[in-house]
Amino acid sequence: MIVHTHRVLHRKRTGIGFMKIVDCWCKFMRAFVLVLLAILVLLCTGCAGRIVTGSVENRIEDRLPSLIGPAESYDVEVKGSTKRMLRGQIDSVVIFGREVWVLPGLRLDSLNIRMTDVAANPDNGTLKSVGSTEFDADISEQSLNEYLAEIRMDDPKVELLDGELIVRTTRKVLGLSTNVVMTGTLVPEGKKLNFKLKRLKVAGLGTPSIATKVVEDWINPVLDLESTDFSPELESVVISPGSIRVTGEAHLGDGGSPRRADQAN
Repeated sequence: MIVHTHRVLHRKRTGIGFMKIVDCWCKFMRAFVLVLLAILVLLCTGCAGRIVTGSVENRIEDRLPSLIGPAESYDVEVKGSTKRMLRGQIDSVVIFGREVWVLPGLRLDSLNIRMTDVAANPDNGTLKSVGSTEFDADISEQSLNEYLAEIRMDDPKVELLDGELIVRTTRKVLGLSTNVVMTGTLVPEGKKLNFKLKRLKVAGLGTPSIATKVVEDWINPVLDLESTDFSPELESVVISPGSIRVTGEAHLGDGGSPRRADQAN
């Protein structure tokens, strides 16, 4: 009788232990499933965000040749919430352009544009408004000389140094072709870069300062961006050996005011 009771108690204890193991396993599996679902939700949300971001970036890239000009390549990075992007609102847009032809004869070796608070029509991609648009562009010595050869008959040659440039050309002086060498710097004025003369030599000889205005009126503007599609306002220029960098504010739009492109509609 005692042995039988002991066996019964042993079976009960074994059953209770087994049930505890099963209960713990079920709790573990429920927690595991919940964690797995949470991870899947996060992954799906991230994937959706990347899909929307990629779509917006591709759409902007497709419009850049008509908004700025043809280029060897454009890369676009956008930032903002997925919901706002779906409504056509983007916190920031950064554009990286290489070998950008902003005019038939003018190639920018690089063009970087930073836009904030961008609003566009989500149906057709038309730009509606922009909070601010800053840019910087690099123009090599070769690109600048090709541009000057395109727009000027006298074909001056420019050499870019550290903080200044040298312009060499041939001019008629007293009916004779004479070598003219001008040294100076560049000054941004609106949409143009103008040459400011420091030193002038004609046939190897120095000239009086009275000739300064005549020379500047003849050569300016060195660079004119007024007729470009992105209509920049130049703010600064840095001259380095072999290249210049200009910075300022760009105006991108599909017509009308640069800040409110849809007001004319």
